[in-house]
Amino acid sequence: MVFSQTGINTPNPTSTLDITAKNATGTSTTVDGLLIPRVDRQRAQSMTSIPTSTLIYVNNIATGTQTGIAANINTIGYYSFDGSAWVKINTGSDVNIYNSNGTLTGARVVTTGGNPLFFTNGSNNVNMGTNGNMSIVGAVGSSRGAFKATGGAANLNLFVDDNFPAQVASDGTSTQLSIGTLTGTPVNIKTNTIDRVTVTSAGNVGIGTATPNRVLEVSANSNPIRMTNLPTASISASLQPLGIDANGDIYKSASTTFGAASLIVDASGGSDLVFGAGQFADQSTNILILNENTDTQNAYNPATGLFTVPADGWYLLFARIRLEATGGTFDGAMGTLVGGIIINGAGAFTSSTIPVFRGANGAFNFSDSNNHITVWLKQGQTVFPFFNTTSTSNMSNNNNNIKIRRLFSAFQVYKLQ
Repeated sequence: MVFSQTGINTPNPTSTLDITAKNATGTSTTVDGLLIPRVDRQRAQSMTSIPTSTLIYVNNIATGTQTGIAANINTIGYYSFDGSAWVKINTGSDVNIYNSNGTLTGARVVTTGGNPLFFTNGSNNVNMGTNGNMSIVGAVGSSRGAFKATGGAANLNLFVDDNFPAQVASDGTSTQLSIGTLTGTPVNIKTNTIDRVTVTSAGNVGIGTATPNRVLEVSANSNPIRMTNLPTASISASLQPLGIDANGDIYKSASTTFGAASLIVDASGGSDLVFGAGQFADQSTNILILNENTDTQNAYNPATGLFTVPADGWYLLFARIRLEATGGTFDGAMGTLVGGIIINGAGAFTSSTIPVFRGANGAFNFSDSNNHITVWLKQGQTVFPFFNTTSTSNMSNNNNNIKIRRLFSAFQVYKLQ
């Protein structure tokens, strides 16, 4: 057995076949190189019993078809046989994702080995990766990160701007933005990691509770429920009262009207309160204290002007505050009178604001603030009429002529049956 190495243009071959260029340097025009067998695609496709690693150069793809062992032969170039098909040997000019579009011929898998994949443009990037048992898709922008899904001309946008609220919004031809589940699981709205609003699979909405038993259940705990800026209306056949049972359930009354109303407090009269005498001040809220005329429940205190609710129930409250400002010539100067009713010291439950113009009505320049409301009150709550004036000195040229006329003011409480 003889072991040998073959050298071409070299007396000392260093491998099985060592080919050395005849002119390795210089300006000779003689061709040096290795010519791989050149065949067309049909010839490459027709070969059988091909040893693995066989090299060819396909110089024509107009013949044969891109099938069988020639399935990868789609361009002129070098190919190597991998045991089952001819495989293209890539060169610097080959098509790749960095310089050309392409078409996948089947499913492809990229194993990242725990490394994220970034598509970057300056400080902006879209990235994919894994973190422990969590997969992540990210969109990072210098000022906005966004995801957009488009179906036809309808768009769903999820985006967040630096130092602005995050948003989920739809536009285009989208007819509705629905947020929910496709199973029996509830929908929750959180703040500070705590569930605040829950919608159950039955459609019940809970605020402050995750297990609402009614269409709307509010667990107020120590925070009472507040409704502000409600319009007022007189009780009529078109309005029905509401009641709350011991469980907190709210029901509409079966009757469209209240029964007879009983007058339990009637207060009016008393000496005038004079602005010029310092008996009330500008921009100061004052309890209107009136004389007691009727008090069937011993619930009105004429010394403080407070009515203390004697029992739970529906009440009709009425308050009139009259301000008189005589003297002066009408010149557009004005102040304002605010009158109303306060319940349990928690701000004006109902009020009205009346402009008072200097000299507008001559010697009979008076203004009435009339207020009424029907409300459910709890035993022990306190109710009182109040008044407040602003720019009071503008109402007359003499502060002693600016008065709260208690004789013509009134506070009445009716208990509704």
